[in-house]
Amino acid sequence: MLFNNPLDYFLLILGCTIVLAIPLINRRKRSPAIYPPGPKGHWLLGNVSDMPKEHEWETYTRWAKEHGDLVYIKVLRQPIVFVNSMTIAYELFERRSSIYSDRFDFPMLGELMGFDWNFVIMRYGDRWRRHRRSFHQRFNPGAILEYMPLQLNQTRSLLLRLRESPDDFLAHIRHLSGAVTMDIIYGIKVQPKDDPYLKLAEDGFAVASEAANPGSFLVDTLPILKYVPEWMPGAGFKTKARNARKLSTAMAVVPFTVCKNALEAGKASPSFTASSLSRLASQTTDDVEEDETIIRNTAATGYGAGADTTTVALHWWILAMILYPEVQARAQEELDRVLGDRLPTFDDLDQLPYITAMCKEVQRFHPVFPLGIAHGTVRDDVYKGYLIPKGSVVIGNAWAMLHDEKVYGANVNDFDPGRFLKAGVPDPIVAFGFGR
Repeated sequence: MLFNNPLDYFLLILGCTIVLAIPLINRRKRSPAIYPPGPKGHWLLGNVSDMPKEHEWETYTRWAKEHGDLVYIKVLRQPIVFVNSMTIAYELFERRSSIYSDRFDFPMLGELMGFDWNFVIMRYGDRWRRHRRSFHQRFNPGAILEYMPLQLNQTRSLLLRLRESPDDFLAHIRHLSGAVTMDIIYGIKVQPKDDPYLKLAEDGFAVASEAANPGSFLVDTLPILKYVPEWMPGAGFKTKARNARKLSTAMAVVPFTVCKNALEAGKASPSFTASSLSRLASQTTDDVEEDETIIRNTAATGYGAGADTTTVALHWWILAMILYPEVQARAQEELDRVLGDRLPTFDDLDQLPYITAMCKEVQRFHPVFPLGIAHGTVRDDVYKGYLIPKGSVVIGNAWAMLHDEKVYGANVNDFDPGRFLKAGVPDPIVAFGFGR
């Protein structure tokens, strides 16, 4: 007998329904504009089989070399556009931000895993604007000076730990970035070892980063799959999401509650959360609970991002120092010449051009987010005759831009801070994302 279980009939019917529905969903009014070039896909499934499983940015950058600065693919019914040049990125994400400021729906990351408190992935609208406004009240270029003493103290603590146990350098670096983030966001002083808040952020970032890449989970392309029961064959993603939701909830709630309780007891240290809650208490508002939730969400966004991004950047810096000892020697020579036997402060930066260039090169050499945050289009747009349809996922390929030989020279795969000492070489600001 062909089918031994009623479930087999259900799966067959579900599969046939999806396959037959895709062409109908994709049918649309033809436009005189044409799509950007890209790898040819299957007539029905699009570029599903072309999607890379790892090191996605390398595949997308290869497509850029083959097809140009705008690359178009389609995964089932979802159009995806890769932006591979700084010029186009500025035009689309900055000058046309009203079209490109939406976000791609990540059912796996947001709805299923529970990271929908992260305003970075929120859909463009009033809710997103309120979260962004809350965040930028304390995290803006003018506020950087306020955090410099804390960063300096924690960096010097790092040097002591490195001297005491150099073999544990990776753990020491994680502790540095996490300690700074927890203090700034919540006023929480972390433990010297095995801190539960840092472990929570590390575990949360690990599961979130996997789900943040478009195409990592089929449910992001076929949202109807989110209704599939966890026990069904092929629904392992539901188990993964259920476990991740425990982490995401704890990341948002646990440190926020600690800070809030300390504030109510009059024992809170200065922090983003404490000052935001104090400001809220002094204001007249129509919905205190909603405003408090916004503070909690924006704090968790900073907590989740800040605790890991600095760690990743420093890991790449250490690897670069190992692979390029001549760079390390030149940096050490500049430090010895300018500082002598004292430790540096932020006031010394103007006298340390090579060190400054080295910091820029770390971001260029291997950006923490090679593909930035996926944007979405709120309506059709045309760029130089190419149609970028409404509902497209638009990805700024920072890796391709920062490894563009026309911009950064022929040795883009080498760690060479000297490139930033030359006139006309742009800072690697695209490593920090695009637009709003």
